[in-house]
Amino acid sequence: ADFNVSYLHFKDDTFGQNKTLLKSICNYLEQNRNIKGLECVTRISVADDDMLETIKNAGCNRIKVGVETGSERLLKKMNKKLTYREVLNFSRRAKAHDIKWSPFLMIGFPDETESDIRKTLKLIEEARPDNVYLSIFTPYPGTSYFEY
Repeated sequence: ADFNVSYLHFKDDTFGQNKTLLKSICNYLEQNRNIKGLECVTRISVADDDMLETIKNAGCNRIKVGVETGSERLLKKMNKKLTYREVLNFSRRAKAHDIKWSPFLMIGFPDETESDIRKTLKLIEEARPDNVYLSIFTPYPGTSYFEY
């Protein structure tokens, strides 16, 4: 069936983790040129150069990634398994593949200091994302931070 879809947005934050599925989806999209573009959410650790090239060839023009903060101290506390340097490296690689990118960032994490917030602002200045999604930390029921 033809649903007259011209743009896709994959909101699965594990998009690209399964390389076989990713290549299958992107091969389909490359063959279906009525789809003019797509964007996705993923993790920086998943978005290697092979993935970026694959999604670009399929029409991807924007990628969104969870960064949360520019503070190494808070990244460790959040167990993000991500460093400031890796975010800068990702930014450079996304731009090299001509893919716009946007980080999800938050403020208000417990024990966050003014210095931590300034590190997040510095990361934005250095990485120069195309957009920034900034939210206030909101713990969900059932998590340790909600109990805290």
